[in-house]
Amino acid sequence: RLKEKYRSTDTILHNLAENPYMLMEVDGIGWKKADEIALKGGYSKNGKYRVRAYCIYYLENQAEINGHSWVYLSELYKGVKDEIPEINKEEMISYLQDWTGKSGISCDSFLYYDGPTKRIGLQKYRKLILLLTRITLMFQIL
Repeated sequence: RLKEKYRSTDTILHNLAENPYMLMEVDGIGWKKADEIALKGGYSKNGKYRVRAYCIYYLENQAEINGHSWVYLSELYKGVKDEIPEINKEEMISYLQDWTGKSGISCDSFLYYDGPTKRIGLQKYRKLILLLTRITLMFQIL
């Protein structure tokens, strides 16, 4: 699957060296296996890609198991802290600002954050909900 996406073995090896959690794109390799491989390879316990991968894993599980497209920010932080105790609040805030596009310098905004309600979720689920809402409205008009 990685070969299909990146086409070049050199590109795959370069990207894996930077972000071993891209292994999660391969069927049969989930969070735990990718994390085990990354940590054995010397990846930082509070590294950005580790925290990013776990946030995605956590939020996807909330959606698949509990049907929630978002959680409260405090729930996400608790979930991350339980699995990655090395993360501190300041690092987490910095990462989340980048991943929600709130830092003003990152284009890696894969998370949606609603400040007034303090809810956070994956952009892909937010976009899906907005699309379904539009479709529902169209059918109501017809």
